[in-house]
Amino acid sequence: MRGKKTMPDLLFSVCLREVKRILSDSRIFLLLIGGPFLYAFLFGGVYWQSRTQYIPIVIVDQDHSALSHDLINALRASDSVRIVGWANSPAELPTLARREIASPASCFPRISKGTSSPGGRHK
Repeated sequence: MRGKKTMPDLLFSVCLREVKRILSDSRIFLLLIGGPFLYAFLFGGVYWQSRTQYIPIVIVDQDHSALSHDLINALRASDSVRIVGWANSPAELPTLARREIASPASCFPRISKGTSSPGGRHK
């Protein structure tokens, strides 16, 4: 029974082998230690002021209902986003993104009568 390794022994030997491999290859070591700092610096810069502000968005309002107008007014009142354009259909969005007007968009699709809206209300 002495020659057979148990599961914890196998796991420990695999972990030890991987630690030795990481410490022996400077590229892997640098990526493992420096990667999280680089990631935090690059992507954390967006939140430097504790939150994002004035993200340019495009609105596609196909519903033209009171609810969609309320949502648009709430977006206008927010300083997190800035409405920079309007589109008639979602098909126009790639063109606006290529022209670098805005990448994100808020789409309010037309909801036909008798179907349930996301808020659970019926028209």
